[in-house]
Amino acid sequence: MRKSFATPEPPRLRVRVPAGFVSIEPGETAETTVELEPLRDDDPTRDALARAVVEQRGDEIVVEIEKSGWGLFSRSAKIGVRVRCPQGTSLDCNTASADVTASGLLGEVTVKTASGDVVLAHVGSLSVTSASGDVRVQELQGGGRVNTVSGDAQIDGVRAELAANLVSGDLVLGQVDDDVSAQSVSGDQRLRSVRAGDLKLNSVSGDVEIGMRVGTRLFIDATSTSGEVRSELEVGDSPVGGDEGPEAHVRVRTVSGDVALTRALA
Repeated sequence: MRKSFATPEPPRLRVRVPAGFVSIEPGETAETTVELEPLRDDDPTRDALARAVVEQRGDEIVVEIEKSGWGLFSRSAKIGVRVRCPQGTSLDCNTASADVTASGLLGEVTVKTASGDVVLAHVGSLSVTSASGDVRVQELQGGGRVNTVSGDAQIDGVRAELAANLVSGDLVLGQVDDDVSAQSVSGDQRLRSVRAGDLKLNSVSGDVEIGMRVGTRLFIDATSTSGEVRSELEVGDSPVGGDEGPEAHVRVRTVSGDVALTRALA
């Protein structure tokens, strides 16, 4: 199935698919094209494809695939969803096990998944809720919230405020230019290159490692109940990094996890 819609302005894309994949390709276009691809040659997939809804509702493009065949002993339908759309399109996606990928710039992104991975390039804002799926984002330009149970989360560029809650998954952030609030139980937290922001990092048994960029004025408040706290930076009563430049306020609390403050490589 393939359908195209005129979308001179970036639309809101709403996708509901139980299993398979969702692939979004934003580009320089005034049209949104949706293709559905059966990934299994079985009755549940054929039935779900026949009943699939692909339509335009105002400024929304809706893709809805029913949970055909779901049951204790039955196989679920497995369908791939490919979308080509204007840059800046917003995405609202709900899936059980489908992987979600996007190669270009999206606007507001909301994804709820049980076990599917989420891999995005550039997003305006982000809200991801996942049980065991991993989350990978190249650049977060607006506010973001990530919640996972056992899935890992990695964001290469944090340009706006981020809140992350993980249980056993690890959190890895690349360049950090804004506030970060992170909580984990056994997952580790690693911030590779912090330039500025108010950082509040809490962990039970996971380790926390923070790389500070040269030229950043750093205010540190880090403690651990039984873990080790170490710093490669000079620590004193005045801010680390001199009297001028961007500021980072770092507050870290762990129970048994170690805390390390290092100098970022870049």
